[in-house]
Amino acid sequence: MHNLRLTNILLLVIAVPIFVMVIKWLDFIFIPLLFAMFINLLFIPGLRKLKRIGVHKILRVSIAIALIVLGSVLLFQLLRLSSQEIVATNGAFIDQLQAKITLLDQYAKANFGLSIVEDFIHQPELKKAWVIKYLKSFSLFLLGAIPQILTTLFFVVLLLFESVDFEKVLNNT
Repeated sequence: MHNLRLTNILLLVIAVPIFVMVIKWLDFIFIPLLFAMFINLLFIPGLRKLKRIGVHKILRVSIAIALIVLGSVLLFQLLRLSSQEIVATNGAFIDQLQAKITLLDQYAKANFGLSIVEDFIHQPELKKAWVIKYLKSFSLFLLGAIPQILTTLFFVVLLLFESVDFEKVLNNT
């Protein structure tokens, strides 16, 4: 009995790091898959109700995809509107933001002895370099996010069409 317990503990010690490494190596698949499963969970009740009514599967999935597209369009419109509002303040928002960043920097200097801003607000050359640096990193982030978004959409469509029925998979295991 003691040997069996020791064997199980050793297998657990070996299996958990291997499992974590495999998940890390395959994060480009698992992250979109988990996100797609979450999106699918949001639409399952509505799709089941439409199924009970007798709506065809293609129409049910089309409705769900239309709702996702509509939600995305509304989100982008909200972002566009809020950015237009910030631009319409004619720099008042930026001035308020700079004042708050200065207060935050003063607090950090007084309590922690470190400077957050380091003359960022008062030197235009640093502002330009900062903007260029972060626009570059943001564009690289977007280039990396596009394949993740497309993979997520692929898994969402598969899950909505019930091509991969996780309920059956989980019940059989």
